[in-house]
Amino acid sequence: MSAIHSHNRSEANLARCVIVASLLFLLGGCVQLRHIPVLLFILLDETTSFVESGNWDKSLSISSQAVALLKPRDQVCVIGIDHHGFDQNDIRIPLTVLPSASLKAAQQKKQLIQQIIELQPRDTSSGWRLPDGKIRGTPLGTDQLGALAHAAHFATLQRAISVKVLTFSDFQDEPVETGIGKNPQPFPADTSFLALHVVDKEGEGQEMYSRRVSRWVDKLRILHISCRPEDFLAPGVSRQPEVIQNFLNPQD
Repeated sequence: MSAIHSHNRSEANLARCVIVASLLFLLGGCVQLRHIPVLLFILLDETTSFVESGNWDKSLSISSQAVALLKPRDQVCVIGIDHHGFDQNDIRIPLTVLPSASLKAAQQKKQLIQQIIELQPRDTSSGWRLPDGKIRGTPLGTDQLGALAHAAHFATLQRAISVKVLTFSDFQDEPVETGIGKNPQPFPADTSFLALHVVDKEGEGQEMYSRRVSRWVDKLRILHISCRPEDFLAPGVSRQPEVIQNFLNPQD
């Protein structure tokens, strides 16, 4: 009898091990499936009004924080904003996919952060200030829609990703369609959006500022970007560390 009982106990233990192993496998799969890879676009305003506001270096610092929060298999692309979007030289850092291995992903993020820190605004014709203090050419405005169209082009080539657009710009211009922005390609549904260092124009007043932001929200929603007026943040609020954390990892 003892041999039979011992055999039964062995079978029972084996069955329990199989069940536990199966549960661990399923749980492990669930943990992996929880994180849908993020495609983060960082859009940097390189026009004179933004650079001379002192927010350029702050934008690079916040961008570095954002990259540091990315996870293995996430993707990132840095696009510069000037007076004319969708040029090849607007791609400041090409779309980069982080390796699936944690250590290699950490090494890749370190390299990306160094690249971001070393970025300098390009000498464009959008009113760039020369060394002698004079403005070269006439400022031609800021083509945010062109930069967004460029980002949408890359986003629609990807599959099973969560797209997030982090834009650093004062958003003083209206959402006027110019160039490629006249027929912009929409983003994947429910693309997230956050605008930092947004300012009100001198003498504009709160009501006119709110109307301008509302016009941007309406335009972005047409492009399948999920956003609210609360996603346009002033410079002071933009520098708060939790802003980026909540944007990239709202569930943490």
